[in-house]
Amino acid sequence: MNDINFFSSFAKTHKDQKKKTRLTWGAVLSVILVIALFYGVMGFRILNLNKEIKAGNDVLNSPDVMTKLTQIRAKKEATQSLKKYDTEIKKASLKIATLNKVSSRFLDAFQKAFPATITLKSLDMKQTQLVLQGNAPNLTTTAELTHNLEATGLFNRVQVSSINKDKEGPTYSFDILCDLKEVAAQ
Repeated sequence: MNDINFFSSFAKTHKDQKKKTRLTWGAVLSVILVIALFYGVMGFRILNLNKEIKAGNDVLNSPDVMTKLTQIRAKKEATQSLKKYDTEIKKASLKIATLNKVSSRFLDAFQKAFPATITLKSLDMKQTQLVLQGNAPNLTTTAELTHNLEATGLFNRVQVSSINKDKEGPTYSFDILCDLKEVAAQ
């Protein structure tokens, strides 16, 4: 005969509750274990990184590295000084290039090259060229001026650009182009 057990439903509920409690405790313990492993691994990595940092600092503070560092700083200062010097040289070079003044030696040699019968109308100095415009009583005097200018040694090239007989009289108008050898010093 079968007996009816009225407490079987309570026993089943009690078993389900024990199972839930075990699962909950198992999950909590698993989480605690994962957290403990994480902190353990991270702690170990931090210790290794601290050792590596100390080793790196020891290398950086070694006498060889310090000597090289002072050499690098000295070279950096020298480079900065040279850059500053370079900019000052460029400024000075630009000023010299824009000057339109000539030395007294240049003027003396230039004056001695002119025959007395030549009349100068204009003298234009552009960077490395000198342009002369004037009048001469004859072609020979113009040729003599060209020869004398070449003989001064101040010019790379002396060239008569044009020469024309004046309509108003017996004179000749001329244009002479002279290429300077170097920038005329002050």
